[in-house]
Amino acid sequence: MKNVPKKTQDEIIKCQAAYADAWSAVNDEHERVTEEVAKLVDSLDEKIGKLNVAIGTLNELRQGVADSIQEFIDDKSDNWREGERGTAYGEWQEAWGNEIEEVSEIGSVDIDLPEMVEDVLNDSDYPTEPAV
Repeated sequence: MKNVPKKTQDEIIKCQAAYADAWSAVNDEHERVTEEVAKLVDSLDEKIGKLNVAIGTLNELRQGVADSIQEFIDDKSDNWREGERGTAYGEWQEAWGNEIEEVSEIGSVDIDLPEMVEDVLNDSDYPTEPAV
């Protein structure tokens, strides 16, 4: 074969156009989906923020109970604190003192697409005849 037949060249041009159209559609949909995901993430982060406020309030209440138990323990003698009841109260106070961790916000989500293969659209990468 001395060159790529005209019919094949025409088919290549059609395929290149179909590829460009399909890539454009994928890119447009990617942009739309990225925008929708950003809205969903913002909404989720807002709810996480409210959850963290509730966690903060609960932790303050828990710490208040733990502090009250500690004050009670502090008013007792060393013998009482080292005994069975003192140990039990210490464990009880410790349980109330454990904080609930806040939830991290999502922030952003990246949806990456592979890069477009530019060579498919470049006729010079598919010469129609050998360079002799």
